[in-house]
Formats: sequence, C-alpha cells, structure tokens
Amino acid sequence: MRGDNYRLARRGIIPTVMLLAALSVPGLAMADKACDFPGSWYGYLPSFNIDFIGTAHGAAHGFTNAAGTYTLEVPGLDLTYIGFPFPGKISTFRGTWERVDKRTIAFTFVGFGVDAFGQTVVIAKLSGIDTFSEDCNSITIQNTIELFAPGQDPFGEDDPAYGSFPAGIHSASRMRVDPPATS
Repeated sequence: MRGDNYRLARRGIIPTVMLLAALSVPGLAMADKACDFPGSWYGYLPSFNIDFIGTAHGAAHGFTNAAGTYTLEVPGLDLTYIGFPFPGKISTFRGTWERVDKRTIAFTFVGFGVDAFGQTVVIAKLSGIDTFSEDCNSITIQNTIELFAPGQDPFGEDDPAYGSFPAGIHSASRMRVDPPATS
C-alpha cells in the first residue's frame, strides 16, 4: 500500500517540478507561444514617408480559427506615391488575415484609389507577411502592392494593369492603452 502511494506521489511531483522549471526559464516558456494578433498596430513606411494604422479582428489563440478581418488606414498615401500619374487618395484598405505559424501572419487588403471627383481610378491590392518579434509587441512587414484598373478583378486571372511594386521591409508596434496625459 505504501509503495502505491509513493508511486502516485512521484508521478504527480515530477511533472509538476518539470512544469515549474520550464515556466521559470522565460525563453523556454515563450519559445512555444503563439503571438496574439488582434488589436491595432502603428507603423511607419520609410519608402513612402507615411504613417499607418492596421487593425486586426478575429480569433488568434492557438491554431483553431486563427484568421479574421484586417483594416489598414494610410491617410497620407497619395496615388503619385505608388507611381500613378496623377494625384488621388486611397480608401481605407479592407481585407483578411490568417495565421501561417506561431509567429507569422499572412494578409491581403484591397483599397480603391479615387480622383478628385471620387471616381475609382485604380484598385490597389496589398498582400504580405507580418512576422512577430520575440516579445510579440512588434511586427516586421514585407508586402507587395498590385495596381488594377477599375472593373478588373484583383482576385481574378488577369495581371494587374498598372503593375506590382514591393513596399520594402518595414515595421509596426502593437498599440497599448496609456494613461491620460497630464498638463
């Protein structure tokens, strides 16, 4: 009888000690962690000298239903910045994201470039990869923008009428809640 109690105690103690040891080593505990993606991200794109905010919605814990919607606001992006021959503005980009692995997210957005009269002159499709930092609070972004003619299906078989361009590698940081500023 005493031997059975000893074996049961040993079975419970050894895994508990191993778990506590693993959790006490930050690198070991974090190495297997999937980064949560939903939230807002602030970034700067040096190649175009513009700021942006991306907001991801959806489930991100583990790998079950690790996908959602994604919006990108780039208020300073003029069409001439992306090689278009006349000025205009890009709408908010809207799209989707999905988890590739514990530290990588793939995404695709679509936005509309409009002229001064609000007429669509280009459809912009932005696809890329977000890779999380070790602490999960920043991402490195690598993407490409494709420019389609109005009426062209950005998910169809046709090549983009106005070409495609890499945006260069840039980054964004997870936005956090800060206390109110004091005077």
